[in-house]
Parts: sequence; C-alpha cells; structure tokens
Amino acid sequence: MNSAISIIFVFFLWWSLTGLILYVAKKGDFVGGKYHLISGICSLPIFIGAWFLYIATLESATLTNVMSGFLSSLIIWGWCELTFLTGFISGLTGKHLVKHVSQKERFINGLKSIIFNEILLLFCLVGMALLALGKVNNIGFFAFLILYIARVSAKLNLFFGVPYINLQFLTYRLRHLEAFCKVAPVGSFFFGSCLLLSGLFSFLVVTVFLSGNTPTIQLGYLMLSTLVVLAVIEHLFMAIPFQDAKLWNWLLPKFEGQPKRIEVLETKPSFHRENENGL
Repeated sequence: MNSAISIIFVFFLWWSLTGLILYVAKKGDFVGGKYHLISGICSLPIFIGAWFLYIATLESATLTNVMSGFLSSLIIWGWCELTFLTGFISGLTGKHLVKHVSQKERFINGLKSIIFNEILLLFCLVGMALLALGKVNNIGFFAFLILYIARVSAKLNLFFGVPYINLQFLTYRLRHLEAFCKVAPVGSFFFGSCLLLSGLFSFLVVTVFLSGNTPTIQLGYLMLSTLVVLAVIEHLFMAIPFQDAKLWNWLLPKFEGQPKRIEVLETKPSFHRENENGL
C-alpha cells in the first residue's frame, strides 16, 4: 500500500470514528432517560467483535492483519470513549466532588469522576498486551498504547492548565467535569508532554526506515507514527486559538445548552460559574 494512502487512511479513521462517537454521545442530550445504558449495551457486540478481530490478527503480519489489527484497536478504544462520553462507564458523581479547596483535592475528585472508565481502559491495555506477547503482529496493541498515553497526557494538561479548552463535546451527564479543568498559560508539563510525544514520533519514523525489508511492518509503524502526529495536533489545539470543534460540529446534533470553548488566558482554578456566560 502506498505510504500516502496509509496516512490518509489513519486520518480518515480518526476523523470519522471521532465524529461517529460524538454524534451518538451528543444524541443522548436530546433523548435523555436511559439512553446512556441503551447506547452502551447496543454497541457492546461491536466491542466484543473488535476483540475477536484483534486476536485473529496477532499470528501473522500480513497487510490485512496489520490494518485489521490497527482498526480493531481503534474500535475497542472508540467503544471505551463512547461509554465515557455517554456516562455509561465514567466515574462517581455528586456535588461533593466539585467542591474542592486544594489542588490535591481537585485532582482526587477529578480522578474519582472518571475512575471507572480509566479502569476499563487499563484492563483493555493489559489484556491486549498479554494477548500480544510472543505474537508477530503487535501493531494493534501499540496503537492502543499510543492512544492511552495521549489520553493521560491530555487529561493531566487539563488539570495543570492550558489556554484553550473545548467543552462543546462534553455531554450533559459529564458537565460536572468542567470543574476539574484549569484555564492557564501553557506550562512545563505541556511542553514536556509534547516533547514526549514528539520523541515517540521520531522513534517510530526511525523504525519505519529500519524495517524497510518488511513492508507490512513498515506500513504498521507508519500508521502508528501518523497516530502520534494526530495526538500532538490535539495537544496543540489546547495551546492555540484554533476552533477544532468545527471539524465535527457540522454533523453533530445542535443543543443550545452545550458548553462553549473556553478561551481565557489568565489563570483560573476551575470553571465555577463567575458570570452570566458561565466563565
């Protein structure tokens, strides 16, 4: 497969799967009721099917297996993300969790609010790692690992503070999470996380060239490096005034009560309501 086509393939998967997940999740703001349960249970067969596909691709590094392993990993990740955004598997909720008097308490309460989904992701990561031990094709596992590293990095950046935070994709059931974010100029952690992701990208690019005699593995690492680039871009969206929501907003259900992108450069401890606009 042509390198350019594989890169476009990854970009398309990232954009389309993100859009599909956001559409299904945001639909719950209109439907209400037990939508979060129904969407999670109805999509569960897709999650299970992705695991079977992942297992089936481990034994050989053919072109089909490399691409299918990559795709299965994104589907597994997508289901976990969907259950988080709908609130089906997220964390503890309650007014006491958004009342914090210190940074430590804000961090602990924030972790409690997403803990069940974090445990789910860790179980998936460990499960995929154990299944991939001694196998030929580990592209699917590394794809999930990259997504997990990027997610943890993004969540920590939201805690330590970034200039621009997009709240438009938070569903009604997750509106309380804005209390754990912090609007502030980028700091050392942001630069460190971007440096880490850039280093990972460089490592994968070198691996692509060193695996020139194995075209399918080379293709797999090229897709992984593209995934890292997307992770870096998503981090940059938190540091520059780019309306990233426009990439998907046009296909999402419109909901007047949705939160807006926060663009405040002065440091704020959290998003407690401070004026009529909720900023």
